[in-house]
This record gives sequence, C-alpha cells and structure tokens, in this order.
Amino acid sequence: MTEEKGKEMSLMPIGSNGLIRVNSSIAITYKLLYADIEHLFNKAFCLLNSKKIEGCDQNYLLLLETDLNYRKKAKFSWEAKDENDYIQALSIFLKIISLKPRHTLSFDMSAICKFKLKDYEGAIEDYTKAIEIDPKYNVAYNNRGKAKTDLKNYEGAVEDYTMAIELDPKYASSYINRGIAKWRLKDYEGAIEDYTKASEIAPKDAVAYLNRGIAKRDLKNYEGAIEDYTTAIEIDPKYAKAYNARGIAKKNIGDESGASIDKLMYEKLTK
Repeated sequence: MTEEKGKEMSLMPIGSNGLIRVNSSIAITYKLLYADIEHLFNKAFCLLNSKKIEGCDQNYLLLLETDLNYRKKAKFSWEAKDENDYIQALSIFLKIISLKPRHTLSFDMSAICKFKLKDYEGAIEDYTKAIEIDPKYNVAYNNRGKAKTDLKNYEGAVEDYTMAIELDPKYASSYINRGIAKWRLKDYEGAIEDYTKASEIAPKDAVAYLNRGIAKRDLKNYEGAIEDYTTAIEIDPKYAKAYNARGIAKKNIGDESGASIDKLMYEKLTK
C-alpha cells in the first residue's frame, strides 16, 4: 500500500539474477518498515480470521505488504470464532496504529473489526484515514461503501464503490456492491448493468447472477430472473437462496410444480 512498496514491486519484471536482487531488496525494505509490528499484526490478523485460520503459521503481514494480489487470491472471509476475538484483534490493531500511525493496512484491519462489531461509523472513520494516507487504496473505498450501505447512506456508498472501480476496474466485488446500493435506490437497470459487469469479470460468482435475477424480478422480468437464478444454481448447486428466489419467480409465472420443487430444495438445504 505504501509508496515504497509500489516502487519495489515495479522492479520485478527483470531477469532471474535481477529477480533475486529485487526479492532481497523487498525483504530488506519490509524488515526496515515492519519488523517492530510483525508479530502483533499477525496475531491480530489470525484472531480476525480465527474461524478459518488455525495455527497462525503464516507471515500475513509480509504476504499482504509484498504481494498486491494476495488479498484477492486468498479471499479471506474475515470471520472470527466469536465476538471476543474481534475485540482482541481490534485492541491489537489499535496498538499497532499507535506505534505506526501511518500504517494503512492496520487502519484497514481495524475498520474490518469495527464493521464486524457493527460500529459502522467507527469503520468509516478508519477507512477514511486509510484513504487519507493512501488515496489509491481501492479496498478502503469499497469497504467504506459497505459500511455506508449498512447505515443506509446508499448515495455515499455508490460514490465510494465508483471510486474503487476507477482505481481497479477488474474488482468484481465493487460492481456487485455498487449494484446492491443502486438496487436499494430502486435503480434496477443500473444494478443490472453492474451485476452484468461483475459476471463478465468473475463468471463463476454465483452472487452476481442471483442479485441480477432479483433486480430483473423487480422489473417483473420473471423469465430473465429465472435464467439468472438457474445459472447461480449451476455454479453453486447448494445455493439455497437461489432456489428460494427461483421458486418464487416460477410461482409468479404460474409454474406451481416448478415452484414446489424449488421450495423443497430450499428447505432441504436450510435444515
């Protein structure tokens, strides 16, 4: 996220001997910048993700700070085992921020903890601080938009998602999130456009199809909605919400038999 890191990473596309030198340079830069917070950050990060991460044997700070695509590839769910883990993680991230008040990633992680604890205003403050430090930090715009969505500030959310998309036009999640905010504003056509773009970027993302189907349903395009729900189910055969939505759409067009079958599948998956 830092300017120094961007410069180091831009040196990567060179010959094999040069690559070794660059990797060494990145490692030295990383140690100079983050050695004093590495242990604290990794402990807090594992608490924030304690539902999925066991053992905490990875250096997540190193991975996040030196690989700009690691976060996308890893697809963290940001789920702790319980509320206490979020509280502990937040306490540690705040300690890191007191040690390094310009560490963008720690503001980001602190905001995620606050969001999970339903402190949406606090999360917005942290994301705003991260953006002030690094105005090109697209993830912070995206996540600040999510916090604004939960506060029903849909116009503000659309603005943040739009900025996230401008900074990273291939970030499918921002299109999906902006689509949700537009849907909340009853801009169903705009929502469909965003879900369509998300499905083009990430064709295996079932959520994009489900959400597009919901927007089509609200335009009374039930056949189009059914097509999208069906695609979502083909991608994820255990997607209960898609069966439920498809069943309702089938009922709307008079397909009582199909609606009953989807309802039974939904009930089976949600037992």
